[in-house]
Amino acid sequence: MVEACRSLLGGERKTKLVLVKHLAMAGRNPGREFEMACVTPDEAWHVATPLLPFDRAPVGTGDLTSGMYYACIINCILADTTV
Repeated sequence: MVEACRSLLGGERKTKLVLVKHLAMAGRNPGREFEMACVTPDEAWHVATPLLPFDRAPVGTGDLTSGMYYACIINCILADTTV
């Protein structure tokens, strides 16, 4: 997974970071944990939390993650800093 993310970095796109917000079956503990990854050219982070039982599965958590990430990027652009 890290190699696949790194293949998207750099080049004409000038991508510096790849966020995978739901690893699903590519994760370390599929079906037992919710896992995310963040990959740069030099580092990779893996975050996991146990799947909790809900009467009704929560919705919108991926949208919230994407929105917060996008807001950080926009704030960095406006502040003329790097992400």
